[in-house]
Amino acid sequence: MMQNRIINYLKQPYPSNIGRFKMVVISSLLVFFLLAVFQPFGISNIKEYKFVILLGYMLVTFLSLSVLSFLFPALWKSYYKESNWTVGKEMLNLLLTVLTIGLGNSFYSFLCFSTRFDLITIAFYLVVTLIVSVFPVTLFIILRQNRLLSRNLQAVTEMNQKLVVAKVPSSLPERVVTIEGNGKETLDIEVGAFLFAESNGNYINVFFSTEGKVKKKVMRCTMKQMEDTFAEFPFIVKCHRAFMVNTDTIEKVKGNSQGYRLLLSGVEDEIPVSRAYSKQLKDIIDYNPEQ
Repeated sequence: MMQNRIINYLKQPYPSNIGRFKMVVISSLLVFFLLAVFQPFGISNIKEYKFVILLGYMLVTFLSLSVLSFLFPALWKSYYKESNWTVGKEMLNLLLTVLTIGLGNSFYSFLCFSTRFDLITIAFYLVVTLIVSVFPVTLFIILRQNRLLSRNLQAVTEMNQKLVVAKVPSSLPERVVTIEGNGKETLDIEVGAFLFAESNGNYINVFFSTEGKVKKKVMRCTMKQMEDTFAEFPFIVKCHRAFMVNTDTIEKVKGNSQGYRLLLSGVEDEIPVSRAYSKQLKDIIDYNPEQ
């Protein structure tokens, strides 16, 4: 039973790219503080330039975290994709971080103190680095996940309460607009029938309702062209860099530590909401002229 709970917790979504630079800086300063307090690696025996040497260990931590936080996600985008990121992946990333920092510390100590640079020495530095760093970083991961989850679930509850209140119908639901592709193709669509649009490379997947069914039209155009097409309709907005949604069709909002996801009328797929657009979306849902 406990094993299942742990597995389920490790599978929970976790934000992979929120506050990365802040995390790198804070973690580096924390390592400097812990090294100054506990003074491992023979630091307690240093009589001169102790502060400078501690700054070197902090720099090793900063560079190691920067590589793992910025370079690796840029090289392996699919693995670090936030929609697939979990608490378990964050923990594995933590272990990789410890290995990287431990190797860096062992090499730095070899340069500073002429220590042996062999497997036993490297293993020693890995163990010490693990002891010094794993508890505060793990605690940081758990606390951040719980804080973001609690905050987003509270916001989702408030938005869903707003959604059950009768809304004033949009003033131009039957207005017909023309979506023009970069070729000769066009799509005439009633504004009220538009559900959402999804960017897919050089194409846009336009989803709309007609005769009680949801249909998709693939258009060769850009999201900017879609924004221009629906610019005069404030209830149709971007909710993600790759998604535009008709907020009048939102039936329910779901949430986790990564943010919000939208359930639309007649649409099976959940529409993601990125942090950059979450406040705008919440303001639109919260707005009700009848209240």
